[in-house]
Amino acid sequence: MTNDVQSEVRSLGLVALAVVGADPPMTYDVFCASVASGLPEGLGYLQQHAACRRSFEDLLPGTQSLLVAAMALPPAVEGWGRFCVLGDYHDRMRAALRGLAAVIEKHFGVIAWRACVDSAPILEREWAVRGGLGWIGHQRMLLHPDWGSALILGELLVNRDLTPHQGCLEFGTMAGEFAPRLHPGAACRCSVGHRPCVNACPTGALTDDGYCLRRCLAYWTTQHRGPMPEPYARAMGSTLWGCDHCQRTCPAAHYASTAAPHPVLDALTPECILDTSQKQLRKKLTHTPMAGAHPHILQRNACLVIGNLRQTRYVALLEHVEETHPCGWVRDAAQRSLHCLKGIAP
Repeated sequence: MTNDVQSEVRSLGLVALAVVGADPPMTYDVFCASVASGLPEGLGYLQQHAACRRSFEDLLPGTQSLLVAAMALPPAVEGWGRFCVLGDYHDRMRAALRGLAAVIEKHFGVIAWRACVDSAPILEREWAVRGGLGWIGHQRMLLHPDWGSALILGELLVNRDLTPHQGCLEFGTMAGEFAPRLHPGAACRCSVGHRPCVNACPTGALTDDGYCLRRCLAYWTTQHRGPMPEPYARAMGSTLWGCDHCQRTCPAAHYASTAAPHPVLDALTPECILDTSQKQLRKKLTHTPMAGAHPHILQRNACLVIGNLRQTRYVALLEHVEETHPCGWVRDAAQRSLHCLKGIAP
């Protein structure tokens, strides 16, 4: 039966699965302290439903177990954060979790369940560590011994105790030796004097002393609505969405998956992003992680990337954006890049 169950679960596109009892979380106070220290604009949702992270009762009354699932990501595509390469990973993981619930019901009986992916109020990295899926690196990512940080996590809450069936359900996990070391950075294997992720961070968000969300390029390129401060605009380089510098240089950040990137990324060039109507651009972003974001953020980023890469063939396009775009901070980005292309200091 063990092989049958695991074979069915693997067919859902998962590379690891762990079963964890729904005990009180160990990092809730750390999370609350981080939120209390202040959040950048656009991240206020982390304060909403914060109490749900302390107990599962608001998510699924009677939760007794979590099944922590992991899906592997292929290498990043130039210009895009690695989490973009599978299209909308929320949809993919939710579909896998629905399939997982069906497998559980087939082999263990009817359950009440709830799927949680990314934006759900759950301390998912803690549960992944407690399930043996890896440890937390200095760059605050879960690091799996085989897959590194190239993973998408999802959780299936169930109203039955499935821990007696761990041997039947689990695969891709490691020994629980890291479970007590859940505080971000506590289990990083790199020495303090040699952390490639710190040296690679283009904005100084990651240091030997810790991590500053307000300086993280991933935040600025995906969450911030407004003008991009010049140091961050330069640090973007060719990146349209996200930032993977710390993960690309991490010795444990492997990219073993052979899954093909989502084809929409090839079509989303800076020219396409800026020369497409708002309505059509939203449609193009439907099956990507950018689906819920305002397209003005992506258009601002496209303007800045053109300037960073000195793509002079887009001068006329930038001039059109500067003159006609309805959003002031997108026009500012176009102006900044026009100054770069024409040799005028921004």
